[in-house]
Amino acid sequence: MNKSNSNRDLKRISERRLYRDAVKNFNRQNEMGTAKEVMAIMDLLKYANENALKLAKFRGITAVLVTKKIGIPENLNVYGIRHSDEDAYLPVNVESHVAVNRWGYLVTFLDLEERMHKDIIPDGRGWYIPLSDNESHYFTGELNFR
Repeated sequence: MNKSNSNRDLKRISERRLYRDAVKNFNRQNEMGTAKEVMAIMDLLKYANENALKLAKFRGITAVLVTKKIGIPENLNVYGIRHSDEDAYLPVNVESHVAVNRWGYLVTFLDLEERMHKDIIPDGRGWYIPLSDNESHYFTGELNFR
């Protein structure tokens, strides 16, 4: 077997393993996914794997943190992450729309507005979810900005 076939096989195995673990985790949370959600989680995992991104957790939801909104499959949900006015490295909110102070993006297969309606604070542009200090530091550690 040549090296390129070996690398391709390893990539397929790792994609399958990522998918299997994520679906197991998804089902364990008593949120049996619809076919649409399962397809979206597959796209999320494939997107993360192809772009060498780490999966992250946001309040129990599997997500990917990215700095640029490029090449994200259409069936995934993308939310802006706003940084603090005082510290550009410290994320403070996950928002439906971020025009200024954009720290990055949270990409997930679930609709946060639907899943986290109790945590959402409406504003003039849409809505936001304030991050706790632990969540802010977790996000910065996942993207290794410092």
